This record gives sequence, C-alpha cells and structure tokens, in this order.
Amino acid sequence: MDKYELTLMFYHTLSSSPQAFCKTIGGAMSRLDDSDEKVMLVEIRVASEAITSNDKTEAMLSVLKDSLAKLKQLNYITIIP
Repeated sequence: MDKYELTLMFYHTLSSSPQAFCKTIGGAMSRLDDSDEKVMLVEIRVASEAITSNDKTEAMLSVLKDSLAKLKQLNYITIIP
C-alpha cells in the first residue's frame, strides 16, 4: 500500500471514531519492524487513545436529548428522574 492510500485509510478510520483509528494504527504497527515509522505510529496511537469523545457521539447525544425533550413536550413519553 502506498503512502497516499495509507493516508486515506487513516483519515477514513479517524473520521469513524478514535477507537477505530487506534485499531487501524495497531494493525499497521504489527506489520512494521522497529523503525522510525513504528515509533511515530506508537506516538500517534498514544495520542489518539487519549481522545475521550468524538463529534459523532456528541451529535448523537444532542439529537437524542432534543428528540426526548420534544416527545416529552408532546406527552408521548414520561421521563422518570
């Protein structure tokens, strides 16, 4: 796989979730011998593991909160505290 394809794959998985990106990085690391590239991937993986939330999760939570509030307002559901 050339660098361009690898870069596209990393961007794609990073946009999916930090967890998917870490898994992809781990796969790439397992194929490398000890090298500067592997050291760099280890550093990238450590940084990506520190990410605790992502935009997709935040967007989903926002939609769920808004939807539940609207359903409650329309008396379709009762939210028990």
